[in-house]
Amino acid sequence: AKANAELNLQNAKELFESYLQSVFENIGEGWEEKNLGQVLINQPQNGWSPPAKNQTDSGIPVLTLSAVTGFIFNPLSVKYTSALSKQDARYWVNNGDLLITRSNTPELVGHVAICSNIHEPTIYPDLIMKINPDNKIIMTEFLFYQLKSPKLREIIKDAAHGANPTMKKINKTDVQNFGIIYPTIQTQKTIVKKLDTLSEQTKKLESIYEKKLQDLEELKKSILQKAFNGELS
Repeated sequence: AKANAELNLQNAKELFESYLQSVFENIGEGWEEKNLGQVLINQPQNGWSPPAKNQTDSGIPVLTLSAVTGFIFNPLSVKYTSALSKQDARYWVNNGDLLITRSNTPELVGHVAICSNIHEPTIYPDLIMKINPDNKIIMTEFLFYQLKSPKLREIIKDAAHGANPTMKKINKTDVQNFGIIYPTIQTQKTIVKKLDTLSEQTKKLESIYEKKLQDLEELKKSILQKAFNGELS
């Protein structure tokens, strides 16, 4: 039963990955290709990591890497700082901003997420870059899905560098040179809507099978406990 649940969980994830890959491989007429830097309203910018000595239990929230890792934005993944900040500085983050991690393990470097549910002034750290596209050319959500696609993930991982085999980095130039493709805005909206729907359905399936695995593990513990106590007949 656990093996079947694990297989179904993996199949649900692969279903979405397969469709996502097909979107950016089986393109139609009218798609354009440019480097990412050519479609941004501002070029990639690192955030700011306040000095560790200023870390406090309250104050200004500063996102951590895990706020973006996993392609799902987590606004609660923060540390707090008492360091002085500037209201007009580049390091503030807003709902709708697209963030990318610039340093992490080879598998996690370059993860992206769109900010949401930020309710107070929040700083993004030095190990994250902000890459907001010109929405007249490419939708933020469309770019998010493309940066998450298997093909571009391989490109990002290949571009990551560093002497430490367990910690790789990408820089501003790397991000600017990522090749991206896009159709008309109307076609982008249609694609994003389909991907959003499939993503939501996939998450529901994953939740079902993850719950089933948890229940099976609890059942196993219960049966073993009864066996040790001589309660099985």
